[in-house]
Amino acid sequence: MTHVVARGGLDAGGRVGEQGTQMLEIHYSQNNGPEKVATYDKPSDFLSVEYLEVPPFADSDRVLRVLLDGEEFPLADRTIGGLFTALSARP
Repeated sequence: MTHVVARGGLDAGGRVGEQGTQMLEIHYSQNNGPEKVATYDKPSDFLSVEYLEVPPFADSDRVLRVLLDGEEFPLADRTIGGLFTALSARP
C-alpha cells in the first residue's frame, strides 16, 4: 500500500492536519492496481487539486474507503468522480 500525505504537518495533538478541520483519508486503486492512500488536511484541499488542469486522480479511479476525521464517509458512487461530487455537495 502506498501512502501519500498531500498536505500538512503535525498539529499540537500530534495529528496530521490543521486544528478544527476535518482530515480526509482516501483509500483508492488506479487501474485495479494496489491500494494507495492519499491524505489531505481538509476536504477542500482535495477539491482544489481536482480542479487542476492535470489532477492527481482520474475520475474513474476506484475508491475503496474514505475516512473523514477518522469516521467512515459513505459513498454511493465509489469513484474519485463520485467522491468529488459527494464532497462538493456538503454544506
